[in-house]
Amino acid sequence: MNNSTQYQQASYRGRYPSDENGKVIIVNPERGFRYENMILLNEDLINPFSGDKQNGNVLLKLYKKEIIGERYQIVQQYIYLTEYINKDLDDKAIELINYIFSQAKIAGVKLLVRFVYKYANHIPEPGVEKIKQHMRQLKPVLANGVIYAFQFGWIGTWGEQHGSCYTDQQKQAIYRTFYADFMPANRKITMRYKANRDMLINALSPLLDSDTLRIGFNNDYYTLDAHKFAVGNDFVWQSAVYNDLKKIGANSIYDVEMPYNDDGRDHWCLNTIPADFGWGTIWRFNL
Repeated sequence: MNNSTQYQQASYRGRYPSDENGKVIIVNPERGFRYENMILLNEDLINPFSGDKQNGNVLLKLYKKEIIGERYQIVQQYIYLTEYINKDLDDKAIELINYIFSQAKIAGVKLLVRFVYKYANHIPEPGVEKIKQHMRQLKPVLANGVIYAFQFGWIGTWGEQHGSCYTDQQKQAIYRTFYADFMPANRKITMRYKANRDMLINALSPLLDSDTLRIGFNNDYYTLDAHKFAVGNDFVWQSAVYNDLKKIGANSIYDVEMPYNDDGRDHWCLNTIPADFGWGTIWRFNL
């Protein structure tokens, strides 16, 4: 069959702040910017990094002020199960998680949920069977309609899959258990590192193409390969992995954390960019 359809490649200029309405956020619940929030699961719903309490009506006010006010509609919500590393989740834990979800629903946002144990490198990890038990206990709440998608956390510091005690075989078992046994079939998930995504797909094979597309990608520090301390990062500009991930992003959820600003003392922050710090190619995405 002769396909005579003609295609023309067009350059996309993008959107600039100087354009008319160029600073107005485009409202799209499945694309664009999202907000980030961290909760240590206990009575006070503490942010483990700032120490701020988010119980009472604080969380709802935060969602409304920081998200609805800025017209963001998705929150990357870390839920740290740190206080349950050596024990089962109790009724209070499930109640607190349901409370978090209820506040998001009232605020009118969807959650990109990541369950995590370690918010610092020194925190130990639970045994594999304990993780599976926690997944089993969480199953009734995982179908909550406020959940937009999951990010595979569970393993490593901040759920970023590094700094972990687990072997590859143990990781594969954890990946497969959550996806196959506990994650609702109508939800998608993102994985950190393409190698981990491949590990999950291989553990589940054979998979239909539609099932493979349920498994997306998240990079927890975009443009990380430009940093001189980012040894071993697999998200390197124009590498084979990078180009594979671009293809994945066309049909799956693809989430990235942008470089951040702070007071300049943190060598990972965007405002410590002097040329001798190894960020020489960070502006390569200019249009």
